[in-house]
Amino acid sequence: AIGGAGFWIESAYVLADALEKNSASSGENYFRSTIGLDYSLSDRTYGFIEYHYNQAGKNKPGDYLTNLTSVAYTDGSVYLMSKHYLIPGLSYQLTPLLTFTGQIWWNISDNSFLITPYIEYNIAKNIYLAGGGYIGIGKGPIFVKQELAYYSIAKSEFGSYTNSLFFSFRFYF
Repeated sequence: AIGGAGFWIESAYVLADALEKNSASSGENYFRSTIGLDYSLSDRTYGFIEYHYNQAGKNKPGDYLTNLTSVAYTDGSVYLMSKHYLIPGLSYQLTPLLTFTGQIWWNISDNSFLITPYIEYNIAKNIYLAGGGYIGIGKGPIFVKQELAYYSIAKSEFGSYTNSLFFSFRFYF
């Protein structure tokens, strides 16, 4: 903690095929790091901001889909397509039993956004009802016909996402 605020940094340098016997390195090593700050703004409001760097990603949206065959995405569970992200978030306790949380994932490279609102209600001890969504904002993909097939070209990461809603009911015992 620094002056009442929390600070963190998480980093990983991944050596592709490091545990494979008699295998030459694929040369697809990559670095990922997240740095963040959080702070309780009041008794009911908590905020945070993170910067995420993903060396495995690409800076141009047109390269996103071809990059999916790299080791980071096939074996390393990397899912973000670009290199640079800023992620602010806020949680506000509306009542003692009802909390709203929201985040905005900003892909700095292609200027697209993923908005993730979430609301949770504590029905009773160990019983929760929640709902939220994923709302992608950005340029949608274009589809091109080549010979007898169509293929897509990404114009932004989060603009390619399908908007979705979800609900959950949780019971802990």
